[in-house]
Amino acid sequence: MNYPRETIAAAFAALFSGLTVFTTVSRVLQVPANVSAEMEPALFIVEEDEAVDEKQAYGLQAYEFPFSCVVFGTMPDAGSGTAPGTVLNPLIDAVDSTINSTPGSPNALGGLVVNCFISGKIMKAEGYLGQHVVARIPVTIRTGA
Repeated sequence: MNYPRETIAAAFAALFSGLTVFTTVSRVLQVPANVSAEMEPALFIVEEDEAVDEKQAYGLQAYEFPFSCVVFGTMPDAGSGTAPGTVLNPLIDAVDSTINSTPGSPNALGGLVVNCFISGKIMKAEGYLGQHVVARIPVTIRTGA
């Protein structure tokens, strides 16, 4: 059985609600200019285009719901000599360890889906946005027919 999209999206977002590493967790993406230092570190959960595959005849469909976890961090002053990765990597690790909380077992979001996992290239922008460091972590949520 496939559950409603919003039920799945809300369950995915709820994974991150108790993380103390992020000051802001939101399903509404902000442009860097609107993310103040007081909001950071920040995690924005973004729904992407979905894919549907009819695995069996007569409408028994499996869905893939792609999400992006976009993390923002703030670099110390430019003259500090701090490598951007020292700010960004722990934020990526926090998302990774939350999604993969039980290595070797699927994250079924409490039985709503078949699996939820990081899938694809993690894109990083280190220092290109003023004092912001940003990463986009692609996540796939797969349901079954």
